[in-house]
Amino acid sequence: MLVAETAVEVHNRWGQKVMHANGIWAKEKHDYVHSLEIAKVHNLYHEVSTEYRYAGEIEKGRPAKDMKRMLDTSLKVRVAKGGQHAGQRYLIIPFRHNTPGNSAHAPAMPKHVYQMAKGLTRSRVAGQGKRLSGTGAMDIHTKKHLTVNQSQYKWGGRLPSGTVPKMKPHHTTDIYSNMVKMGIGGHTQYMTFRIMGEWQTDKWITSPKPGKYIAQGVARDMKPNFEEAAASIASHVFY
Repeated sequence: MLVAETAVEVHNRWGQKVMHANGIWAKEKHDYVHSLEIAKVHNLYHEVSTEYRYAGEIEKGRPAKDMKRMLDTSLKVRVAKGGQHAGQRYLIIPFRHNTPGNSAHAPAMPKHVYQMAKGLTRSRVAGQGKRLSGTGAMDIHTKKHLTVNQSQYKWGGRLPSGTVPKMKPHHTTDIYSNMVKMGIGGHTQYMTFRIMGEWQTDKWITSPKPGKYIAQGVARDMKPNFEEAAASIASHVFY
């Protein structure tokens, strides 16, 4: 097998291994595979590489992350006005829940939950407005406080709590509690909205994930092909 053919085989195997790996979302798989490139440096050297931003985490593992760091960077942050959390920052985080048979971006909801959700009266966005960003940031040109878009909703029905067990003991409720059915006509989305507050010191922290080491495995499996290509080149050069 020649160098160019070996590079193509590495590219193909790498993509196939990514697509068949467990524990990677479908969109990440798609983006990872489409990021793989073959570069010809010269006749005896071809490079297969990726610049996908999450490739390193997929390959070598993902550390635990405190998602509340978003409160330091998002212009959509809000500040609680009263109660025990007055003056503290928070965000309202939307979650989309997929229907059975569709799990590209998140797990699909159980069929019994979907049957309940289909019967909900629709919620919809009734208008758009503006509000001040809770960051207190100001426009460097106008010196006015920055504003962000704010949707006004007309709420319909909501799912009750208890349709499924809580995913983790520290969760306040189950993931489908207060789920709403949104959209107009044939375009329907099922959403929940959760508060991420800086006072939630033990929440919104993702668990670490071990690395898949896909590229390393492909390199190991392709070693005989590399050796065959090198031997072929040497035979042509020296004989």
